[in-house]
Amino acid sequence: MGVSDPTLAQQENESVPPNSDPVSPAASPRAEIDTSAPFESVKEAATRFGGFGFWRPASLKPSSSPSFQEFDAAKMEEEAAQLEMDLAAKETETLNVLRELETTKVILEELEKKLQEGGNSGGESPGSSESKRSLGNELAGVRAAIESCKEKVEEERFRLEETGQRLFSKSSKASSLEEELKETKTKLAAARRVKRAEEELRESKKALEEAASRVEVAEEVLLLRRRRRRNRHYYDYHHSSSPATATLSIGQILRRKLQEAEETERRRKKRKVSLGQLLSSTRLKQSPAKKKKKKRQISAAAGFRCRDV
Repeated sequence: MGVSDPTLAQQENESVPPNSDPVSPAASPRAEIDTSAPFESVKEAATRFGGFGFWRPASLKPSSSPSFQEFDAAKMEEEAAQLEMDLAAKETETLNVLRELETTKVILEELEKKLQEGGNSGGESPGSSESKRSLGNELAGVRAAIESCKEKVEEERFRLEETGQRLFSKSSKASSLEEELKETKTKLAAARRVKRAEEELRESKKALEEAASRVEVAEEVLLLRRRRRRNRHYYDYHHSSSPATATLSIGQILRRKLQEAEETERRRKKRKVSLGQLLSSTRLKQSPAKKKKKKRQISAAAGFRCRDV
């Protein structure tokens, strides 16, 4: 129990890395918990995680301590691989210690047999007493070595458990950091979608303003045309050459136009009628009695008697 084993001290020195402070929190493998204030908006989250944001509340002061722990996946993988290698080395050392313990037990059994054989022998000599004392000393040393081996086995088992816990904590930390990384990517994607939607909203607002300005220009042009038309009608009404024409109704104007058209048609027909047509039309217009009377007059003047038909 009180024997100091140099092999155990060497293993303890090898298990503890140099320049390591077990009390300092920077060297401890425990994850840091983010206790900063929550994000006020998506833009602030995007700005905090490396994006770009246009707005940040002026009331909130930026904290001096970083609120997000940097995550290095390659470093975590290297640490996990190193822990696995350390675990394998500790298992190998434990097996070696167990083998040494077995050999020590075998030696102890052999020494006990020799001691029993020396005790069973009848005569005792000074050499046999010395051999007994030497065997007793060897036996005590072997027992001390066995106790130290047992202590080493217990220490190695405890270290193996600690290494397994550290490996489990590292793996859980890596998985939690992967989840945080996924959430951060989701937040960044949402921030990009929000930014794209804001750009589309600005573009649609700009197009709407341009359309509204075009509508205003068209309304002004239409109003100007109406004013010009009204002014022209007012000028024609007050500055016409014949004031009587302005007082005529639509029916009077149409009637006058019809009369003018009939008069023009009548004159045109009169111009086209010849003298023969006029004579024939007058002949056709005479009655049969007048025709007979006229024939009689003509025949009497010529000396002929006309038979009545």
